[in-house]
Amino acid sequence: MIGQIDLFLASVVTLAAPIALAGLGEQVLEKSGIMNIGLEGAMMMGAFFGYIASLFSGNVYVGLVGAALGGLIIAMIHGLVTISLRADQVVSGVTLNILALGLTTFGLKSIFGVRGEVPAMAPSLNELRIPLLADLPIVGHAFFDQNVLIYLTLALVPLIWFVMNKTTIGLKVRAVGEDPKTADTVGISVVQIRYACIAVNGILAGLGGAMLSLAFLNYFTPGMSAGRGFMALAAVILGKWSPLGVLLASLLFGGVDALQINLQIVKVGFPYPFMIMLPYLVTLIALALLKALNPPKALGVPYRRE
Repeated sequence: MIGQIDLFLASVVTLAAPIALAGLGEQVLEKSGIMNIGLEGAMMMGAFFGYIASLFSGNVYVGLVGAALGGLIIAMIHGLVTISLRADQVVSGVTLNILALGLTTFGLKSIFGVRGEVPAMAPSLNELRIPLLADLPIVGHAFFDQNVLIYLTLALVPLIWFVMNKTTIGLKVRAVGEDPKTADTVGISVVQIRYACIAVNGILAGLGGAMLSLAFLNYFTPGMSAGRGFMALAAVILGKWSPLGVLLASLLFGGVDALQINLQIVKVGFPYPFMIMLPYLVTLIALALLKALNPPKALGVPYRRE
């Protein structure tokens, strides 16, 4: 029984990690006053570039660098459009999602042909077992026998909290997100802070996408992010812009996803389409029930220096 719980918890953590990694980057960005609806596109770009870099280099860690660059590229486009050109952030994000889907589909067919064959398998991320801790009951396999990106995700939670709440950098980010005009008046560069945050956002979303193509399937297929970018956005709101909250919300979504997979295996009688939509349904219900939101005051508002 304990072994089954351990395996289920491990699957929850694994499924939650891509959402949490992208969500942590989005939490940092939204604290600076910018939202990126294009997280889905950044994850797709990360999954694609990570797969291609890993496949042709033969090294999965080169693939992680490629994934980070893929997410960074699409995020910086969003930054150019929304920070420098002051365009609508929602429209920009939605457009970039469509662009990323088109670019990755075109890239895949250009490299492997248009017949739709299953792409070659890329080198994948292996689990890094932590001695002794991995042998702990229930939590051992789930938290201490995982790949490097899951360890990174867990480590980022306290790190981001510390930076955002206990350092001058975090103070500047929060000041820009709450009152950019006042921050600018006291000498804080609103543009530089927001570009730095959007770079973090893109890199983490790209690495979240890499988890899909280098840890889940070891190949890329168009649209494989499958709504996880939007779930990451929901995790930020449900987590009330807190790193720990983002992680817990992601674990909720990952738990529902793991549950629907297990229910399909045991064939409980629910229609297959219902099982597939269950994680997204829970996401909507959670957001509908959420009360007392307190987002950064300047979130989504373009800054125009007078």
